[in-house]
Amino acid sequence: MSPRIGWKYSLLALAFATTCVSIFWMVFPFRETNVTDYVDAYRPAAMNLLAGRGLTVDGGELLVDYPPGYPLVLSAVFKAADLLLVSRQFALMVFTIASYGLSALLVSALAADLWGRNAFVPVVVWLTYPPLLWLTTGPFSEIPFLFLFYLSVYVFNRASTRPEAWRYFLVSGVCAGSAALMRPIGLLIAVTLIGSVWMICRDTSKLRRLCLMGCILLGGLAATIP
Repeated sequence: MSPRIGWKYSLLALAFATTCVSIFWMVFPFRETNVTDYVDAYRPAAMNLLAGRGLTVDGGELLVDYPPGYPLVLSAVFKAADLLLVSRQFALMVFTIASYGLSALLVSALAADLWGRNAFVPVVVWLTYPPLLWLTTGPFSEIPFLFLFYLSVYVFNRASTRPEAWRYFLVSGVCAGSAALMRPIGLLIAVTLIGSVWMICRDTSKLRRLCLMGCILLGGLAATIP
């Protein structure tokens, strides 16, 4: 596909995603109270971070029952809301629809690489999937997780076509590790990508493939170890 066609599909996907969420919110409005984990853990941890009390739920006990990535992101969203003098719920709505739209853009770009002009078909199917749309009705951690997940897969797909560019594999690992900080199942992403290198990059030597696998592992560790 030419870059012009790719951008065309991406912009259509972004616009369609925004439209789908906006229509869905007319029937099922966005509410912070829709998500129990957000109310019980994520929001308190994010507010404690902003207050300088660390990644804790009650100001004393370290948050260990949930991944730390989402509270970190929420604290940034809340801070931006305070600086822009808008409500935190409005900021969450903007963040949700932005994450959803960027995920659609990545799905569109990945589909364009694989299916060419038929790329918009899987994008439409994905964007109109009711359980996925339901995840936009509250501050669910799955939405930003999906963005990082698709980003890791997209970068990996690009990397698999140019095995000499080890930086792509490193970035893919960082994205996979960042996704794991949002949802624990993200730990399986890096494992899957590492295994895929051995199968996809058959034109390179075994030593080269091992080095590329190591780049993904190193990227994942760089994101998760801190």
